[in-house]
Amino acid sequence: MGTKKRTNQNRVVAVVGITFALLLGSACQSISGSGDSVQGTVNYLENLELTDDAVLRVRLYDTSYADASAELIAEQIITDPGQVPIKFNVEYDPDDIDPRATYSISASIIETGDRLAFTNDTAYDVVTRGNPTRVNMLLVMATPPPDPTGQWNESNWRTWVEAEVPVLGAEVVEYHPEVIVFVEHLQSTMEGCVRRGPADVGFEVRGSDIFVSVTLQQPPPTPWAIPCDDDVVTVEADVRFGDSLVSGETYRVIANGVETVTFTAP
Repeated sequence: MGTKKRTNQNRVVAVVGITFALLLGSACQSISGSGDSVQGTVNYLENLELTDDAVLRVRLYDTSYADASAELIAEQIITDPGQVPIKFNVEYDPDDIDPRATYSISASIIETGDRLAFTNDTAYDVVTRGNPTRVNMLLVMATPPPDPTGQWNESNWRTWVEAEVPVLGAEVVEYHPEVIVFVEHLQSTMEGCVRRGPADVGFEVRGSDIFVSVTLQQPPPTPWAIPCDDDVVTVEADVRFGDSLVSGETYRVIANGVETVTFTAP
Protein backbone atom coordinates (compact mmCIF):
# COMPACT_ATOMS: atom_id res chain seq x y z
CA MET A 1 0.00 0.00 0.00
CA GLY A 2 2.84 2.36 0.86
CA THR A 3 4.39 1.81 -2.55
CA LYS A 4 1.11 2.43 -4.37
CA LYS A 5 0.57 5.64 -2.41
CA ARG A 6 3.98 6.94 -3.38
CA THR A 7 3.34 6.01 -7.01
CA ASN A 8 0.07 7.99 -7.05
CA GLN A 9 1.83 10.98 -5.55
CA ASN A 10 4.51 10.74 -8.18
CA ARG A 11 1.86 10.68 -10.90
CA VAL A 12 0.21 13.77 -9.43
CA VAL A 13 3.54 15.58 -9.30
CA ALA A 14 4.30 14.54 -12.86
CA VAL A 15 0.93 15.80 -14.14
CA VAL A 16 1.35 19.09 -12.28
CA GLY A 17 4.88 19.46 -13.64
CA ILE A 18 3.75 18.84 -17.23
CA THR A 19 0.84 21.26 -16.85
CA PHE A 20 3.15 23.95 -15.45
CA ALA A 21 5.63 23.41 -18.26
CA LEU A 22 2.86 23.76 -20.85
CA LEU A 23 1.59 26.94 -19.22
CA LEU A 24 5.10 28.35 -19.01
CA GLY A 25 5.73 27.56 -22.65
CA SER A 26 2.45 29.22 -23.62
CA ALA A 27 3.32 32.33 -21.57
CA CYS A 28 6.77 32.61 -23.14
CA GLN A 29 5.26 32.35 -26.60
CA SER A 30 2.83 35.13 -25.78
CA ILE A 31 5.61 37.37 -24.48
CA SER A 32 7.91 36.85 -27.43
CA GLY A 33 5.13 37.33 -29.95
CA SER A 34 3.80 35.03 -32.67
CA GLY A 35 4.70 37.33 -35.53
CA ASP A 36 1.14 38.67 -35.66
CA SER A 37 1.76 41.64 -33.42
CA VAL A 38 3.95 44.69 -33.14
CA GLN A 39 5.58 45.01 -29.74
CA GLY A 40 7.75 47.62 -28.10
CA THR A 41 7.88 50.52 -25.69
CA VAL A 42 7.05 54.21 -25.68
CA ASN A 43 9.16 56.74 -23.83
CA TYR A 44 9.79 60.49 -23.65
CA LEU A 45 12.58 62.68 -22.30
CA GLU A 46 10.61 65.13 -20.19
CA ASN A 47 10.81 64.66 -16.43
CA LEU A 48 7.05 64.49 -16.14
CA GLU A 49 4.75 61.94 -14.50
CA LEU A 50 1.56 60.79 -16.19
CA THR A 51 -1.68 61.01 -14.26
CA ASP A 52 -4.12 58.17 -13.60
CA ASP A 53 -6.33 59.64 -16.36
CA ALA A 54 -3.68 59.12 -19.05
CA VAL A 55 -4.48 56.92 -22.04
CA LEU A 56 -1.90 55.45 -24.42
CA ARG A 57 -3.05 54.78 -27.97
CA VAL A 58 -0.80 52.76 -30.26
CA ARG A 59 -1.97 52.27 -33.84
CA LEU A 60 -0.77 50.30 -36.84
CA TYR A 61 -1.40 52.04 -40.18
CA ASP A 62 -0.99 51.23 -43.83
CA THR A 63 1.09 54.18 -45.01
CA SER A 64 1.84 52.98 -48.53
CA TYR A 65 0.39 56.02 -50.27
CA ALA A 66 1.62 59.49 -49.32
CA ASP A 67 -1.27 61.19 -51.13
CA ALA A 68 -3.99 59.17 -49.40
CA SER A 69 -5.25 58.86 -45.85
CA ALA A 70 -3.49 56.11 -43.90
CA GLU A 71 -5.67 53.05 -43.32
CA LEU A 72 -5.97 51.88 -39.72
CA ILE A 73 -5.04 48.20 -39.46
CA ALA A 74 -5.04 47.65 -35.69
CA GLU A 75 -4.72 49.51 -32.43
CA GLN A 76 -4.22 49.04 -28.73
CA ILE A 77 -5.64 51.38 -26.08
CA ILE A 78 -4.07 51.26 -22.62
CA THR A 79 -5.82 53.20 -19.84
CA ASP A 80 -3.79 54.32 -16.81
CA PRO A 81 -0.57 52.94 -18.36
CA GLY A 82 1.67 54.01 -15.49
CA GLN A 83 4.98 55.70 -16.13
CA VAL A 84 7.36 55.46 -19.07
CA PRO A 85 8.78 53.32 -20.50
CA ILE A 86 5.41 51.72 -21.28
CA LYS A 87 5.18 48.37 -23.05
CA PHE A 88 2.66 47.75 -25.84
CA ASN A 89 1.59 44.81 -27.98
CA VAL A 90 -0.59 45.64 -31.01
CA GLU A 91 -2.10 42.47 -32.43
CA TYR A 92 -3.17 42.38 -36.07
CA ASP A 93 -4.77 39.97 -38.53
CA PRO A 94 -2.05 38.66 -40.88
CA ASP A 95 -4.67 38.53 -43.66
CA ASP A 96 -4.74 42.34 -43.52
CA ILE A 97 -1.04 42.60 -44.35
CA ASP A 98 0.22 42.98 -47.92
CA PRO A 99 3.96 42.20 -48.07
CA ARG A 100 4.33 44.82 -50.82
CA ALA A 101 2.80 47.59 -48.67
CA THR A 102 4.38 49.87 -46.06
CA TYR A 103 3.13 49.87 -42.48
CA SER A 104 3.91 52.28 -39.66
CA ILE A 105 3.24 52.34 -35.95
CA SER A 106 2.24 55.55 -34.18
CA ALA A 107 1.62 56.37 -30.54
CA SER A 108 0.01 59.16 -28.58
CA ILE A 109 -0.69 59.83 -24.92
CA ILE A 110 -3.93 61.62 -24.07
CA GLU A 111 -4.14 63.31 -20.69
CA THR A 112 -6.92 64.82 -18.58
CA GLY A 113 -9.34 66.95 -20.59
CA ASP A 114 -8.47 65.16 -23.86
CA ARG A 115 -5.14 67.01 -23.98
CA LEU A 116 -2.75 65.48 -26.49
CA ALA A 117 0.29 65.32 -24.22
CA PHE A 118 2.79 63.30 -26.27
CA THR A 119 3.03 61.90 -29.77
CA ASN A 120 5.70 60.60 -32.13
CA ASP A 121 7.21 62.94 -34.73
CA THR A 122 9.36 60.18 -36.22
CA ALA A 123 8.06 57.51 -38.60
CA TYR A 124 8.44 53.94 -37.33
CA ASP A 125 8.02 51.52 -40.23
CA VAL A 126 7.27 47.95 -39.19
CA VAL A 127 6.28 44.43 -40.31
CA THR A 128 7.08 44.41 -44.06
CA ARG A 129 10.00 45.29 -46.35
CA GLY A 130 12.56 44.05 -43.86
CA ASN A 131 11.26 46.28 -41.04
CA PRO A 132 11.03 44.96 -37.47
CA THR A 133 8.01 43.90 -35.44
CA ARG A 134 9.50 45.40 -32.28
CA VAL A 135 10.26 49.12 -31.85
CA ASN A 136 11.18 51.43 -29.01
CA MET A 137 9.42 54.72 -29.67
CA LEU A 138 10.50 58.14 -28.43
CA LEU A 139 7.62 60.57 -28.14
CA VAL A 140 7.77 64.36 -28.01
CA MET A 141 5.59 66.72 -26.00
CA ALA A 142 2.68 68.00 -28.06
CA THR A 143 0.90 70.17 -25.50
CA PRO A 144 2.39 71.11 -22.12
CA PRO A 145 0.44 70.47 -18.93
CA PRO A 146 -1.51 73.36 -17.39
CA ASP A 147 0.71 75.77 -15.49
CA PRO A 148 -1.05 77.30 -12.47
CA THR A 149 1.46 80.18 -12.41
CA GLY A 150 0.43 81.26 -15.90
CA GLN A 151 4.07 81.81 -16.85
CA TRP A 152 4.22 79.15 -19.56
CA ASN A 153 1.72 78.88 -22.36
CA GLU A 154 1.33 77.64 -25.93
CA SER A 155 3.26 80.57 -27.37
CA ASN A 156 6.40 80.58 -25.22
CA TRP A 157 7.10 77.12 -23.79
CA ARG A 158 8.93 76.00 -26.95
CA THR A 159 11.08 79.16 -27.16
CA TRP A 160 14.78 78.49 -26.59
CA VAL A 161 16.62 80.77 -24.18
CA GLU A 162 20.25 81.83 -23.95
CA ALA A 163 21.72 80.50 -20.72
CA GLU A 164 25.17 80.68 -19.14
CA VAL A 165 26.97 77.36 -18.83
CA PRO A 166 28.83 76.06 -15.74
CA VAL A 167 32.52 77.00 -16.04
CA LEU A 168 35.24 74.72 -14.67
CA GLY A 169 38.36 76.78 -15.42
CA ALA A 170 40.51 78.38 -18.12
CA GLU A 171 44.06 78.48 -19.44
CA VAL A 172 46.08 80.67 -21.78
CA VAL A 173 47.04 78.59 -24.82
CA GLU A 174 48.65 81.26 -27.00
CA TYR A 175 50.24 84.71 -26.61
CA HIS A 176 51.29 85.55 -30.19
CA PRO A 177 50.04 86.96 -32.48
CA GLU A 178 47.14 87.40 -30.03
CA VAL A 179 46.20 86.11 -26.59
CA ILE A 180 43.86 83.09 -26.77
CA VAL A 181 42.25 81.57 -23.69
CA PHE A 182 40.44 78.23 -23.59
CA VAL A 183 37.50 78.20 -21.17
CA GLU A 184 36.40 74.75 -19.96
CA HIS A 185 32.68 74.38 -19.37
CA LEU A 186 30.04 71.70 -18.98
CA GLN A 187 27.58 70.91 -21.77
CA SER A 188 24.67 68.50 -21.70
CA THR A 189 24.61 65.54 -24.07
CA MET A 190 20.89 64.88 -23.45
CA GLU A 191 18.73 65.00 -26.56
CA GLY A 192 16.79 68.26 -26.79
CA CYS A 193 18.82 70.03 -24.10
CA VAL A 194 21.19 72.09 -26.22
CA ARG A 195 21.10 73.49 -29.73
CA ARG A 196 24.00 71.94 -31.55
CA GLY A 197 27.02 74.04 -32.38
CA PRO A 198 29.69 75.93 -30.45
CA ALA A 199 28.89 78.09 -27.48
CA ASP A 200 28.43 81.83 -27.88
CA VAL A 201 31.40 83.65 -26.35
CA GLY A 202 31.79 87.33 -25.52
CA PHE A 203 34.04 89.42 -23.28
CA GLU A 204 34.38 92.85 -21.79
CA VAL A 205 37.58 94.43 -20.45
CA ARG A 206 37.11 96.53 -17.31
CA GLY A 207 40.46 97.80 -16.11
CA SER A 208 42.53 94.74 -15.25
CA ASP A 209 39.55 92.38 -15.21
CA ILE A 210 38.21 90.55 -18.26
CA PHE A 211 34.62 89.36 -17.90
CA VAL A 212 33.90 86.46 -20.24
CA SER A 213 30.41 85.21 -21.04
CA VAL A 214 29.88 81.66 -22.34
CA THR A 215 26.29 80.77 -23.25
CA LEU A 216 24.27 78.10 -25.05
CA GLN A 217 20.74 77.99 -26.42
CA GLN A 218 18.72 75.78 -24.08
CA PRO A 219 15.04 74.93 -23.46
CA PRO A 220 13.19 77.27 -21.09
CA PRO A 221 13.15 76.32 -17.38
CA THR A 222 9.58 75.01 -17.36
CA PRO A 223 8.25 72.83 -14.51
CA TRP A 224 8.36 69.85 -16.90
CA ALA A 225 11.85 70.59 -18.25
CA ILE A 226 14.20 67.75 -19.16
CA PRO A 227 16.85 67.04 -16.47
CA CYS A 228 19.67 68.25 -18.70
CA ASP A 229 22.42 67.88 -16.11
CA ASP A 230 22.01 64.09 -15.86
CA ASP A 231 24.59 63.56 -18.61
CA VAL A 232 27.25 66.20 -19.34
CA VAL A 233 30.69 66.45 -20.94
CA THR A 234 33.53 68.96 -20.66
CA VAL A 235 33.88 71.29 -23.65
CA GLU A 236 36.38 74.05 -24.45
CA ALA A 237 35.40 77.46 -25.80
CA ASP A 238 38.14 79.69 -27.15
CA VAL A 239 38.28 83.42 -26.39
CA ARG A 240 40.40 85.58 -28.73
CA PHE A 241 41.24 89.03 -27.43
CA GLY A 242 42.79 90.53 -30.58
CA ASP A 243 44.09 94.05 -29.91
CA SER A 244 41.82 94.65 -26.90
CA LEU A 245 44.62 94.27 -24.34
CA VAL A 246 47.38 96.64 -23.21
CA SER A 247 50.90 95.28 -23.50
CA GLY A 248 52.50 94.59 -20.10
CA GLU A 249 49.18 94.78 -18.27
CA THR A 250 48.22 91.86 -15.98
CA TYR A 251 44.66 90.65 -16.41
CA ARG A 252 42.33 88.46 -14.42
CA VAL A 253 39.79 86.38 -16.40
CA ILE A 254 36.36 85.91 -14.81
CA ALA A 255 34.17 83.55 -16.84
CA ASN A 256 30.46 83.36 -15.99
CA GLY A 257 31.28 84.68 -12.52
CA VAL A 258 34.12 82.21 -11.91
CA GLU A 259 37.66 83.55 -11.44
CA THR A 260 39.82 81.35 -13.67
CA VAL A 261 43.26 82.52 -14.77
CA THR A 262 45.62 85.51 -14.56
CA PHE A 263 48.11 86.47 -17.26
CA THR A 264 50.24 89.36 -18.46
CA ALA A 265 49.62 90.62 -21.98
CA PRO A 266 52.72 90.51 -24.22
